[in-house]
Amino acid sequence: MTKTESGEAEEFFVNGHQIGRLVKKDGKPLDDKEQQRETERVTKWVEKAEKPDQEPPKEGQQISLSHILEAADIRNPRRQSYRGRPTIVFDFAGRKDLKAHGISEDLSKKLQGTVWIDEADREVAHLDVSFSDNFHIAGGLAVSVQKGSSFRFDQELVNGEAWLPTEGGGTIQARFLLVKGIHQHFVERDYDYKRFRVETQQNKDTKVVVNEKP
Repeated sequence: MTKTESGEAEEFFVNGHQIGRLVKKDGKPLDDKEQQRETERVTKWVEKAEKPDQEPPKEGQQISLSHILEAADIRNPRRQSYRGRPTIVFDFAGRKDLKAHGISEDLSKKLQGTVWIDEADREVAHLDVSFSDNFHIAGGLAVSVQKGSSFRFDQELVNGEAWLPTEGGGTIQARFLLVKGIHQHFVERDYDYKRFRVETQQNKDTKVVVNEKP
C-alpha cells in the first residue's frame, strides 16, 4: 500500500434524491476553504433537486442491479440464511452474445457474481460481483478496467422500517489515458441513520383564495 485516503460524509434526501456532504477528510474536519467549496457544491445539488422538472446533477452514468441482471444468465438458484434471515441466492454471468446498447449494457456483459435476495422483503441483502473480462471505455483510450476487479454491497433492514446500505467496497485495477495505472482497494460504511419528522401548523386566520377561471 502506497497511499491511504478516507472521508466521512453526511447523506440526506431532497425529493427522493440522495445528496452527500463531506464533513471530514482523512479523519480531520474540512478547513474553511474546503467547507466553502463543499457548501457551494451541495447547495447546487439541493437547488436542482428542489425543482420537480429537473434532475439533480449526477456523477457518471448510473448502473443498477436490474441493468446487470437484464444482460446476464441466471444460474444455480438456492436458499441460504444470511445474517439470520432466509434468502434466495443465485449466480449470474453476463451474456457475451448480447448486443450492447450503451456503456451500461456493455459493462454488464463483463460482469459475473452472486446475489442474496431477502426472501420476505425481496430486497438485495448482499451482492458480490467481479469483472470476468477487461472493460474498455473509448477503446481503452480513456479507461481500461482489468479483469479480476471486484465489488461487494450490503444492505439490511434498519430499525425494522427500511432497507438501507450498510457497507460496500472492492478492489479495482485500471489504467487511465494509457498512462496512469491504479490498483485501489476501497471500503464504504453507512451507519447512524436517523429519521426526521417535520410538522407544520396552519394559522387559524388563514383563508383559501380560489381563482375563478375567466
